[in-house]
Amino acid sequence: MAEPAITAIVPTRSRLDALERCLRALARQTIAETLEIVVVADGEQAAEADEALVSSYPGARLLAQLQRGPAAARNLGAASARARLLCYTDDDCEPQPDWAERLADALERGADAAAGSTVNPEEDDPLAAASQLVVTHLTAESARSSVHAVYGTANNLACTAALASEVPFDPGFSFAGGDRDWCARVVAAGGRIVDVPDAIVFHRQRLTPASFWRQHVAYGQGAYRYRRLHGSRLRLEGPAFYGRLLRRGLADGPRVGALVALTQVATAVGYARATLSRLR
Repeated sequence: MAEPAITAIVPTRSRLDALERCLRALARQTIAETLEIVVVADGEQAAEADEALVSSYPGARLLAQLQRGPAAARNLGAASARARLLCYTDDDCEPQPDWAERLADALERGADAAAGSTVNPEEDDPLAAASQLVVTHLTAESARSSVHAVYGTANNLACTAALASEVPFDPGFSFAGGDRDWCARVVAAGGRIVDVPDAIVFHRQRLTPASFWRQHVAYGQGAYRYRRLHGSRLRLEGPAFYGRLLRRGLADGPRVGALVALTQVATAVGYARATLSRLR
């Protein structure tokens, strides 16, 4: 491939079926001929399993790291990227055909970073619907309170390579909260993040009741680390925040509404666990 216009960075860990769907989606991008794909396997065993799959896609290459988590994988991918514009997604995501083009256009027009929209395509799965709804709500509430898109999810972000070098992801966030932290540090460094709602990825979450609970406990743990690093004390959002969240959930039916309420319990448990662990 000639010098690529944009590099898509995809952390992965032992999810070959999901990764193949992601790679197929990236191969269908409107700017696929100038798109470099860097897949970063988090763990040596995962690298062995993914090598044949990644090599079957033109313009894609595989990197490997010892198991250090998705933030470190994104940093490794950014450090090896050949393009001056970077897009981030995850292996369980399927970017829509114009995804990379729309994000690249926002960067070309002067933004330092851009945040797209993440959509749950599993409409009949209440666990996936509730989990995505919580993230969508946080993104929307952030946009309500700032002229910057200060919260974009790491499975649908883009930035210049220069910014990625200046403001890397924090590997201390093992699962959740790292994208929020990254966006806050970009804004604090004077960077401009724009919202690109038409840059869409489908996020196919395969959740069980147990993994759903663990996911939102992890969100609470990530929230604790975020607040500790950024010097903000525990503060509940106002009643309007939770009222809008619950209304969003109930609009999708009583099961989703109940699960959305449960996410807030799990998040509180995760926050409390992280607090107690810190005090020991």
